[in-house]
This record gives sequence, C-alpha cells and structure tokens, in this order.
Amino acid sequence: MAIKRLTCPHCEQSVEIQVSSVTRSRECPLCGNPLFLQVAEKEHRVKRRALLMETEEVKGGTESGQAGWTPGAPPAPTTPPPSKRLKAAPPVKVGGDELPYVPQSLEGDALERMKSDPELVRHRKYLILGAVLVLIGSGLLIAINLYLSEAREAAEREVAGRLGLLEEEAREGRNLPVRKVEETAPTEVEPDASKGLQLGGVEDNQPPATEDPSVDVKNPTAVLAEFLKAPSWRERRLWTAAAAQQDSRAKVYYETHKDGPIAFRKVSDPKSEGVGVTGFDVTLEDYQVRRAHVILHENRYWVDWSSFVLYNEMTFAELRGKKPTRPVMARVLVKAGNHYKGMFEDANWVLCLELRQADDPSVSPLYAYVQRNSALGGEMNYWLQTLPPEGYLEWTVGLRYPPDADSDDEVWLDTILGKSWFTMVVTQRK
Repeated sequence: MAIKRLTCPHCEQSVEIQVSSVTRSRECPLCGNPLFLQVAEKEHRVKRRALLMETEEVKGGTESGQAGWTPGAPPAPTTPPPSKRLKAAPPVKVGGDELPYVPQSLEGDALERMKSDPELVRHRKYLILGAVLVLIGSGLLIAINLYLSEAREAAEREVAGRLGLLEEEAREGRNLPVRKVEETAPTEVEPDASKGLQLGGVEDNQPPATEDPSVDVKNPTAVLAEFLKAPSWRERRLWTAAAAQQDSRAKVYYETHKDGPIAFRKVSDPKSEGVGVTGFDVTLEDYQVRRAHVILHENRYWVDWSSFVLYNEMTFAELRGKKPTRPVMARVLVKAGNHYKGMFEDANWVLCLELRQADDPSVSPLYAYVQRNSALGGEMNYWLQTLPPEGYLEWTVGLRYPPDADSDDEVWLDTILGKSWFTMVVTQRK
C-alpha cells in the first residue's frame, strides 16, 4: 500500500498515511480528525480520480509521522525538513477570534477537474446515449409513417381500380365511374325551391264524361275521398296527379299489391304544406299511417299517388338480386350506419348510412356510402347530426351498386332526389 505525505488541514502538521486506489478518507495520525483524500468510485468504472488535497509519494515508512511507529501507540511528533514541509496558511481572524487554519484551494483549472469527475463523465455518457436513442426513434417513426402512407395510398388505388375509378373526377371528390343516364332512370327529380317542377302529365287528367259532376274538385278533402274509394287503380287515375307518368308504375306496382278501394280507419284534418299542397294523415286498416299530398293544379285538386303508396322503382329484394349500376329511385328511412367492410372498410374515406325500405321497414337494411370529402358527404353529415338518437330521415334517393360489387347490401348513394317522400313541387300558372 502506497504511503502519501500531506499536511493535515486541522493540526497543520505534516503526516504520512497509507492510501490505496479506493481510499476516500483516513484519520490524521496526530489529531485524529478525518482527512478527505479523493472522490472515488469502483476502480473498474473510473479512469481518473481527482485528489482533494496535495500529496507526496514517500518510499517506505509506515502510517505515522515517524518511522517505526506501532499502531495503538501514541503518535510521536515529527518535523519534516523545511524544504519538504508544506507551508501552512497564515491564521485568519474572524470577529476577533483567530482561526487555526484556513481551507487550502486545489491547484489546477476547475474545468479540468470537472472533466475528470467520474459522476460527470457518467452523466455525459448517458446524455449522449439518450440523444442517439432519440434520433434513432425519430428516424424510425418517420420511416414507419412514410411506409404506412404509401401502403394506404396503394390500398386506395387498389379499391379505386376495383370500383372502376379511372375516367373522370366526379363530384364526390375522387375518380368515380362515369354516370350514364339511361332511359329507365327515375323520372322523379330533386325539387328545387326556387323553380318548382312542373307537374308533367296533368294535361292528360282532364275529367272524362263519366266523372261525377257532384264532386267538388276544388275541395281537397272531397278529392282525397274519391281517390281512396276508387274501385281500381284505373278509376283512381281520375284523381291522380301526373297520371300519364304513373300508369306504367301503377301496372307494375299492382302486380304484387292488392288493387281495389283503399281501406282506412280515419283521415286527419288537412294541413297546408306549402303553396298549392295540402297534407292528410291516412290511418290504414292495418294501422299504418300514410301521408296523402293533395295538389292544386289548373284550378282543381289531384292526389300524388307515388308518395302515398311509397312507390320504389325496385324493392330492396330486387336491388339485391339485380345489383343495378345505374341510379335507382328509392323512398327510404335514413340514419347513420356503422357497416364498414369490404371495399368500404375505410371510415375516414366514406360515410356509412343505414337505409330501411319506406313501405316495409322490417326488411333487412341496405348500407349506402358517400365520400366524406364530397359536397354530398358534407350535406349528409349535416343532416345526420340533426337527428335524435332513434330518429330517421324520410328521404327519396338514387342508389346504385359499384361495378364488381362483392356484397349485395352495400351501395353508393348517388343523389338525393328529395328530402321527403313527396318529390313534386307545384308551380302555379299566373
């Protein structure tokens, strides 16, 4: 064990003590006060140590101020040669009292000693390691984000290919197939409050000679009563608005529905629903309630047959079987849906709507989709937010299946034909 000679800061005597590489402090052999030698760690974790006081290597000797000193014996005073003694600092007076010594400053630059401090060295390593890990983590997050973005774009391109999104930028905001209007497209169009739809076909409804002249055709209640008690749809056309347009529909409709007088339990009082339109709630024999719209045109009233029977160009069963890719008119109950599957699995891309068949809500629903970032998507989102939790919108819409549809209950919402089941708007001639 090496012997170091130093000056005790307590008794200001030069002493020799044995120290090792891990010695932190020793007692002064003369005064017994502790001497703090160095800040040390385990030897294998420390490269350099900073001594806290000046020392001097001594060859030979023992732990004492005098050679031959025996542990346990009182220390013998010794005085090193003047040339080897460390000069003690002069006494300092504080408040009249003379202090026996003052702390001695260490030699060398403080910054250099701090660079050699093991604890600071360790913290510096941790900081460098942490900075490297943060840089690596940031790089990985950026790489993962780029990869996921590319994967999502690839998936969208694949879905776009399956849907035939290759020809033109449609109003939904993405490339959708060109919509070709076929001859059999719905004849009922979306009403415009600024310029109403002329009631086509009314000219064909001129009363025949067999019409009962006692019926007041200027009374909406009387006209509705004649409409309900007509023995068949052919006689009913005498009281039907736009009968020429409704004939082909009525023929198809009554192939699957009972013809004859319409049995009912009661009819509500009339209520105005706009210029030239009077509404009645008709409670049928099976307690279903249908809304009858009686329209004033050419100085007499007519009943809108299409909205009263809730006519659809195709039932939901027919839609599922034929999967038409052209728009098909349907009167439906609309609410927000949560059916994101197959080609419509991305809820960030499309908005899902649950549709119920208006004349038979018990039929299994269809799920219609509209792109969220389109004008139609924004309009649908607005109206859905106005609904109560269990409410429905009573709308008339155009539906179509995507090309290569892989499901029979997922359709595109092509357009909104009317924000009610009554889609005719009467313009009175002046």
